[in-house]
Amino acid sequence: MKILFLVFLAPMGWAIEVEFSRGLSLTPRGACTEVKIQDPRNPEVLLQRFFLRPRQLPEGICPGDLEELGIPVRNLDLNSSTQIYPLVRLGEVHRIHSFPSREWVQHPMVQERMQSGKIELGEPEKKAAAELVFQVQKTVLPRICIPEWREPHPLGYVEWIRLYGLLVGRPALAEFVFSGIRRRYMELRDSRTGASEVRVLLNGPYRGKWPLPGQETYFGTLLRDAGAEYVFADQKEASLDHEIHEVVHRSRDAEVWLHPSGFSCEQMIQEHPEISAIQAVASGNLFRHDRQDGPTGRGWYEQGLASPDEVLADVIKILDGKDASGLIWYRRVDR
Repeated sequence: MKILFLVFLAPMGWAIEVEFSRGLSLTPRGACTEVKIQDPRNPEVLLQRFFLRPRQLPEGICPGDLEELGIPVRNLDLNSSTQIYPLVRLGEVHRIHSFPSREWVQHPMVQERMQSGKIELGEPEKKAAAELVFQVQKTVLPRICIPEWREPHPLGYVEWIRLYGLLVGRPALAEFVFSGIRRRYMELRDSRTGASEVRVLLNGPYRGKWPLPGQETYFGTLLRDAGAEYVFADQKEASLDHEIHEVVHRSRDAEVWLHPSGFSCEQMIQEHPEISAIQAVASGNLFRHDRQDGPTGRGWYEQGLASPDEVLADVIKILDGKDASGLIWYRRVDR
């Protein structure tokens, strides 16, 4: 007589080794996944820690005394346009319950759902909140902190899609999306070994100062990976307001200027005549990141930052003096 033993195994939490993000940690704990969220610019600062529990399992099954969140979540309240595109990529736009304003959104599918009333408009505090509310600061469940904008590496920024994937029940698709972006980005980075360094200036005057990111930021890292020489690569602070004359003095030989303020070279020179001394102004190598902007939103913040492989490809073309008409996110500033 044969005896058949049936062994029932509880589902295991997802084992995801975070590679680039300094603010996200995902650790399997039995059937659950422990989520730890830290400040990406200061990882010693813990912002949030909780368990993700498969919804079909009973509460309290996760080890320890952390709060539990059942997944997949049914609906989400978002508060930043940067939180939209991960859900678009995962095919989970239908889970968006609310968003503050239609004016901040460009994606046509999301716009259509707003116009039809499927996505409520306004702050979550002024209506019935969704099952999970996204925020950008320290909080507790049922709110979750998403500080991806503070990540010092472009791939760290987009790696937060792995958390989105767990939240909406699409972890395998999230891994597929991230691995594709990672592969393309790293291939581009590796192709720049030995490239001639081009000096690059970022941003522009704003309210009498010139705000600039440091080296250990999204764009500090991306410029380095593109083979560029960032004029303020020695800046340790993630963001710092400089005197305009100081930036002009240090940037006179900058060959490329990305993200300038204003609408044309002429307008900028009228307001700040001293910038005409910058080499990029004389050569017309000024590029603004608004090529995909529309009447209802900035594609750059909604989708561009979450596509660092495309941004890196654009920057490399600019550094190499390629035809600007082939750029995805940038356009040359009118003289």
